[in-house]
Amino acid sequence: MAQRWIAALFLLILGGCANFQAVSDFSRSTTQMTSVVRSEFANLDALCVDQAELTIVVNDVRDEGPLNACRSYRDAQGRLAALTLDVLDDYALALAALANNSTFDVKSDVESLGSRLQGLHDASGRSLVNSAEVGALTKLVSIIADVATQAQRKAAVERLAAEKNDLATSGKILRSFFVRDPAAPPGRAEAPYTNLVALTADSLRFSTSTLSSPQFRKAEPVRSLELLRASESRRRQLDARQGASGSVPTRIAATIDAWLAALDTFERDAFRPDSKQLIDELKDIRKKAGDAKEALNALNH
Repeated sequence: MAQRWIAALFLLILGGCANFQAVSDFSRSTTQMTSVVRSEFANLDALCVDQAELTIVVNDVRDEGPLNACRSYRDAQGRLAALTLDVLDDYALALAALANNSTFDVKSDVESLGSRLQGLHDASGRSLVNSAEVGALTKLVSIIADVATQAQRKAAVERLAAEKNDLATSGKILRSFFVRDPAAPPGRAEAPYTNLVALTADSLRFSTSTLSSPQFRKAEPVRSLELLRASESRRRQLDARQGASGSVPTRIAATIDAWLAALDTFERDAFRPDSKQLIDELKDIRKKAGDAKEALNALNH
């Protein structure tokens, strides 16, 4: 009898032991996705600012109009992206800490996040987020902060994995920056990324036209040649961010899509390190993120 009781207790203990390898892997895949997105937002902001500075100097623009266009994007569309990325990075951090049985701090402030999101509008005054998106992000932050104090690691991970709908909403916010999403709020009906790339490309054409003019080349022959060479490099970078399949935004959207596709499986198989479906989906995220990163690195060389 005693032996049966000991055996039953042993099985109960084994049943309570969770394998956190898949949790750790999903955390890492989430960070790979957000890192690619964050890197590209920084790249695009730098392109916009550098081109705006050139336009101001070459065309003798007497105000900060070109730079203000970049700042407007950064303060509105870029701010929404940054807040969304912070929330998803907090989510990945929480998963990694739980997998490693360590403590973690949440960067996002749940008390102010909602008002900061609701205060974001485009140049026409239209809100960049809807109530569902605000609710999804604030709920995620609240739950992440709550599980930071939860004693049961497995229960904490299960609670985080169950938030797949709010995670999907957050991922779609990022995706709508790169490719058009008819379901996005009016302020993001057209992909903001596409609009900013087009704005920067127009500015480039304006300054290139001036640099190529006989008057400018005669007045500044060496300098005009240097700036034209730099402009050609910038044109190549902008071309890779416009147009058809294989372009930078398409690859980044594909990375986000791969991550979104893994959410259901992660909820179901978070504690199954041998789940072939989850292994394959995480591998797909890594591949898509690697493809996007490779495309970005190629533009910087």
